[in-house]
Amino acid sequence: MFRHLLTTSTLCLAASLASAQSDFTFQLNQGLSAFTWSGNTSLGAIVENPANFNLAGTVVMNMGSGGSPVGSGAFNGGDALVTPNLSGTIPNPFPFLPDLASMTLSNAHVRVNSPAFSVNAAGAFSTTVTMTIIQGLMDVTTLTGGASQINLAGMVTTPAAASGTLKLVGDHYSLVSPVSGVFPFTDPGSGVSGSLTLNGTVHGNFFWTPPTSYCPGLPNSVGPGAVMTASGSPSLGTSNLLLNTVGLPTGQFGVYFYGPNQLSLPFGNGLRCVGGQIIRLAPINSGPSGTTSRPIGNASLPASGQLSVGMTRNFQFWHRDPAAGGAAFNLSNGVSVTFTP
Repeated sequence: MFRHLLTTSTLCLAASLASAQSDFTFQLNQGLSAFTWSGNTSLGAIVENPANFNLAGTVVMNMGSGGSPVGSGAFNGGDALVTPNLSGTIPNPFPFLPDLASMTLSNAHVRVNSPAFSVNAAGAFSTTVTMTIIQGLMDVTTLTGGASQINLAGMVTTPAAASGTLKLVGDHYSLVSPVSGVFPFTDPGSGVSGSLTLNGTVHGNFFWTPPTSYCPGLPNSVGPGAVMTASGSPSLGTSNLLLNTVGLPTGQFGVYFYGPNQLSLPFGNGLRCVGGQIIRLAPINSGPSGTTSRPIGNASLPASGQLSVGMTRNFQFWHRDPAAGGAAFNLSNGVSVTFTP
């Protein structure tokens, strides 16, 4: 009966799965994501106040496996707030006269993009980046009292070289990358044109989601039920994820299996927690301790069941239990894992 349930059509080609990439949202460390800015205009250089600012919010990184553990990446957007608001003045060439103009940049949000790049074994990469202003306003007041407001949304910098690191550090991925860009602007109201130059370093972290348990196992002949847990990390590059199941009848065979969908349906003496295109692994015996373990990594999985970055798969353990009567088999709880590079 179980064999019939788990015999399904195969998934897509293993090669295409292994090369897949996925977006991950990195939270910026505002204190470390420090920048400076400067500006030049058709009226003269801008005196910045303040000259320093930070970025707060997110950077989206598209990451792929195949490295140690990250093999490829790309800046793919996000929403980073410039904080605090920036102000500046254009001094009058005659020091005893008022400034030629003043300006304030408020509520500015930027995103960062780049082409795809490779990441070496040390986690280092080189690429070119562009910054786009998602939203933001520049208010300009001239010496004559004229005031105007520029909507900066959609302004894009020219591509600039960037080199940084993208690494797995314990329970998170760490991004450190200097970025820079020049934003040109024109104020039709005052006729002032110029550019703003930003220089700094983004520091961001993405914390991978620990495997989570769902859909309980039901009592079997030796106790309250089989309990499956996962240890290690969901990193495909690290490949140290281990499934462990305890509370099994001793000396009985069982099978780890996995699929894309979560269920909670009566099946045998327990609950079936996994649905969709199911992949089952080789039978394993619980031995005298009533426990089993199974490493989960592409090197040990069938071609039809290869895992890819960003994929979520749900795992469960089916086991024989003749002493319990009834259907003579039961299942553990389910464990859900979302895989990272």
